[in-house]
Amino acid sequence: MKKYTSIIKSLLIFVVLIMNSCSGEFIPDPIDPRLPKYTEEGNNVAGAFINDNTWESVVSIGFPNGQHDAPSFAAYRVSDSLVIRFYGNTSSERANIEFHLTGLDINKFEDLLQLKGRKIQMDGFKNVAYYINNFDSSIYTDKGIGQIYFKSVIINEASSSLILSGTFGFSVNASYDEITKISYGRFDYRITESSNFHLE
Repeated sequence: MKKYTSIIKSLLIFVVLIMNSCSGEFIPDPIDPRLPKYTEEGNNVAGAFINDNTWESVVSIGFPNGQHDAPSFAAYRVSDSLVIRFYGNTSSERANIEFHLTGLDINKFEDLLQLKGRKIQMDGFKNVAYYINNFDSSIYTDKGIGQIYFKSVIINEASSSLILSGTFGFSVNASYDEITKISYGRFDYRITESSNFHLE
């Protein structure tokens, strides 16, 4: 009986360690604690201002559905495009921030290393950003213009993961001539091929 108790304890410790390694750690920015501090440690968080509101993404682990608010990277070889989705919340609603990028030649997971140090301008045509509140697909007509900067991309050989960190900002001309401004955006995610990357 003691043997089984010891095995169960070991399994529980292992599960807790795995959950803690994948869960997000929100470290407040020292200048404005409403945002996460910019880090390059794979803290599994992102944040930005949406006009006067705050949007944040903090990855959490839950059973039986696995990760919540983990980012998604989908590469499409035929169209040479990459769609990046950051899932998160404002104080009042669920919301995605998305980047639809082209011409990056991402054909496999390791190709994401090519993003390191790249500042990609979003012009509303070739490269586009979206802010989608409540996952409303009609918002895809409102194309954002701005920039995403992949400041750091680090490979972790031990865990077969990549740490992608950077900043972003863009503006969307929404309906009725309203402008939605996404500013001071920053992200620091740990991604794996099996959990966060999809190739078409």
